[in-house]
Amino acid sequence: MRRLTYNNGEYIITLKDGEKFTPEETRLMAVKRRFPFINAFSCALSALNAPYAEKCKKVDSMTVDYDIYGIDAESETREAKTKIVKYNRCHSYKIYSPSRNSKSVCFIDTGVNPHLDLTVPKNRIVKFVDLINGLELPYDDNGHGTFVTGVSMGNGIMSGKKISGINTVSDIVSIKAIDKRGHSTAARILEAMQWVADNYRIYNIGVVCMSFGSERIGDDPLEKGVDTLTSMGITVVCASGNGGKNVMRSPATSRCAIAVGAVDSKLNIADFTSRGIVRGMMKPEYYAIGVNVIGLASISYTKMSGTSISAPYVAGICSLIKEKYPHINEEELREYLDRLSLRYNGISII
Repeated sequence: MRRLTYNNGEYIITLKDGEKFTPEETRLMAVKRRFPFINAFSCALSALNAPYAEKCKKVDSMTVDYDIYGIDAESETREAKTKIVKYNRCHSYKIYSPSRNSKSVCFIDTGVNPHLDLTVPKNRIVKFVDLINGLELPYDDNGHGTFVTGVSMGNGIMSGKKISGINTVSDIVSIKAIDKRGHSTAARILEAMQWVADNYRIYNIGVVCMSFGSERIGDDPLEKGVDTLTSMGITVVCASGNGGKNVMRSPATSRCAIAVGAVDSKLNIADFTSRGIVRGMMKPEYYAIGVNVIGLASISYTKMSGTSISAPYVAGICSLIKEKYPHINEEELREYLDRLSLRYNGISII
């Protein structure tokens, strides 16, 4: 965990419940974004003023606006022509056949390309939000978000059903909060989470998938964001990270996050999987295939590895469970995942 040092730069300030800053108190701050769902905001502060802001009695926590990166261990951009191997156990039985009235799944990532597996016979991308360039039509100038979305939601129409995801019918909400280099910031991710908090009822969002991460810093605002979305009845599935042992990444470190690590085709933990104990809790709670997985490219298919590939498997499964049991709570959902899981070498594999 990194400690907060005072420099000229951007910070995220979280206020105590019910507290607000007066205009006078924000006079020396250049407020940039507000996140009312966690009573926080981002602002620019000088190294001189930053310690005074942190010591204010109204402040619950303050962190630097740190970097966030999409996490994939490796990728191969050439077209994948190999027939997909049905690695995942959940391909061997059905949890539930999704209906067209199911809850949508939201992906906070690099965006999504309108691949045929997501748009034919029906365009299931019901909402695209671009927090990077402000464009209206869906696109993905990196490719990570398209692949992640396909693992969870691709219907396989372009491959004759040989390459398909978990939930092949439900709607998709895509928020582009990561740029073409795979980079974002905590404030940008909080902006995406704020959008979910404001609009989840409109778009019937039941699950959010976050395949990115960063080293945890103090009282992490992303963890609070995950906790708040969970309290609204939204299941948040996060990639554990690709840092190996004892390097868990935020926001998967949240108690409320369903953290997912990667296994290979032999069900062995992938060496790159971040894992360890966070506040006395072993993370990640679940594992899924995440090595040499074939999925969506811009117009065809490609191959990737990483815990960011494992997370959307579990997100898709969670969306099916929540459709079958619309009133299920998070504790019951985890119990259902436990029943679906294979216990192997001390871990739960879905």
